[in-house]
Amino acid sequence: MKILLSFILTLIFWTSWGGADPQSFAVGKLLTSLKQGQASELASMFDENVDLLIDAEQIDFSEISQTHAEIILKSFFKRWPPQDFQLVHQGANSLSQYYRGLYKTNRGNYAVYILLKRNQDRFLVESIQFRKEK
Repeated sequence: MKILLSFILTLIFWTSWGGADPQSFAVGKLLTSLKQGQASELASMFDENVDLLIDAEQIDFSEISQTHAEIILKSFFKRWPPQDFQLVHQGANSLSQYYRGLYKTNRGNYAVYILLKRNQDRFLVESIQFRKEK
């Protein structure tokens, strides 16, 4: 009986591990980086250029470099450290994915919109917006 139980648990572990989509790990990394305010982790998922909007900071860049966006986000996360990030909605098709979430700080909340586009074999962040909730 113990052998059978051990076999079943091993089978469940390997099928769940082996069947996991690598993109779901990337999405987990994206959401965790927002929850923990890790600008470098977040920027590692950006395309070469990204659209960045942070309305409370009056930042609205189209096609900003990945490096420049990372610097701006480090400053934002330092000024507005996260208390939590909650995913509110998500959607996808074969060419893009989008996420809408709530970035919570001790001085207010931000609605966050993220658009990822397929770039060869993976999805990269093309646009990220932080809009202060009123």
